[in-house]
Amino acid sequence: MLGLTLAALALIGATTDAFYLATDDWFFVDFGRRSHALGELFELKRTGTPAVRPLALAWARLEHLAFGDALLPRRLALIALHVLTALALRQVLTALTSRRAATWAAVAFACWPLHAEPLTWYHSGVTTIPVVALMLGSAVLQLNGRRAGSCVALALALMTRENAVVLAPTLVALDLGRGRSVREALRAAAPQLALTTAFVAWRAFQVVSALGHGGAELPFGQSGLMTAAYLTFHLVIPVHPAVPGAVVLAALTGLLALALLAGSLPQLRRAAPLMVLMSLPFAPLYDTGDPLFAVGDPEYERRWYHLYPLVLALAWPVGETLARLRTAVAASLAVGLLALQLLNARVWAEPGALLASSLQASRAALESGAPLALVLTAEPEGRAAVNAELLEHQFLDLPRILGRRALAIYKVDPDGVRAVSELDERGYPRWRGLPPTEAPSAHTRYLRWTAGAFEEVPPSSLPTRPEDSE
Repeated sequence: MLGLTLAALALIGATTDAFYLATDDWFFVDFGRRSHALGELFELKRTGTPAVRPLALAWARLEHLAFGDALLPRRLALIALHVLTALALRQVLTALTSRRAATWAAVAFACWPLHAEPLTWYHSGVTTIPVVALMLGSAVLQLNGRRAGSCVALALALMTRENAVVLAPTLVALDLGRGRSVREALRAAAPQLALTTAFVAWRAFQVVSALGHGGAELPFGQSGLMTAAYLTFHLVIPVHPAVPGAVVLAALTGLLALALLAGSLPQLRRAAPLMVLMSLPFAPLYDTGDPLFAVGDPEYERRWYHLYPLVLALAWPVGETLARLRTAVAASLAVGLLALQLLNARVWAEPGALLASSLQASRAALESGAPLALVLTAEPEGRAAVNAELLEHQFLDLPRILGRRALAIYKVDPDGVRAVSELDERGYPRWRGLPPTEAPSAHTRYLRWTAGAFEEVPPSSLPTRPEDSE
């Protein structure tokens, strides 16, 4: 417990400047700002991917009542849940292996570099960590003979996110791994299997009914083979490409991960079906369009948070290998994993300082009550391009972030094209191009982000739109 606590403190210290990075972050915060009647929590969202996650919405409300818009206490809560998840994993694996191997598996899980995204970026963490914590809590209760408590925890997990449907089959697999017969395993997990079956039937009906509406969609990944390749690559080589020396670190990390896994092939063979099981709720929907190992536009959202539950199974063979090593060697390897996790976390934390300062400057600009327009300069490259994209996205979303729904937000591109902020059918902000017959009001303040602050730009210096010169 001490080691896990120190690892959590190291992560907190390395990412104190983390901030809300994108629209999805603020959507969770926005859910909490609005009071919901009990019935509203269970309403089906009929735009985007159909979903009903009442506990996630209720959690957002409780966080708002406790913390307002503050990010740090939200991150602290998720990191604490991560530590508890690692401890619960140790309890579960103790039923399958030695306590020493289970302890090292918990340490490996807590320190695995892949977790840098959910532990640093609020949206990724709140999407994944609570449901996995509830799933493991349910498993621990089941292993201790508390079936009623296990069913309650499973019900809560299902109402948090649909990934929890894999828990009931996992409980059967755990019992089989402990030497029980198929009949005994099915009988022990019968309440969880019945609850999961009822939930799947309910959700399937909701999804099918929602897909009849124009705004609902259920996207699928481009290729099953590519999806498997993406998941395997990031599991074994969890190095963010923006980390300095990423190629060298990726090679070393990949070799180390393969060596750790190869050292426990029997456990790896037993853990592999669990990894497949953990990936089933999201793998068919996984977007394989992002570059595998390249810094680009999706740098701040590599979707690693989907792989958080997969590491639960991966940690088992890694823990078996570490348990056979000398304590000093195993601890050194764990510290190396944690160091890489902290390096990855910096990639998501560093833009936080930019967005925190730009949001504060935006608040100050709002005091004039005038519409705001963001003036963009020439196309940046590399990391600067990602920061510019984040800054533009934050500016686009200002009316909702700052609770000023009636505020008009515009942008002016380097080529003179103008656009205005609006919400699409899913409630996400987007730019809508302004025709020549529509223009910002004469009171609009034109702002350009330069040297860490907004500077006001006179309208006469703005680039001319092509249609204006015709």
